[in-house]
Amino acid sequence: METVLPASPGTNEAVFSDVPAGIYGLAAFHDENDNVEFDKNFVGYPQEGFGFGNDAPVFLGPPNFSETTLTVNDGINRVSLTLRYW
Repeated sequence: METVLPASPGTNEAVFSDVPAGIYGLAAFHDENDNVEFDKNFVGYPQEGFGFGNDAPVFLGPPNFSETTLTVNDGINRVSLTLRYW
């Protein structure tokens, strides 16, 4: 599932409805130049903000799926993540 929403400084909120209960991986990025791509430099370092579920750490590449997962139950579920800028 992909959702695009305008970003603004501070806290932003995305609301997903009718998501079946289950386990999901979460990743997000700030498409600062609106080119619908996650921009990286020639070495592969991110040039835009990014974040993962569980605020999974990033070392030499993206975290494993299992590190980014969250469990969605029936009812309201709230999840937070922090966008990192390098």
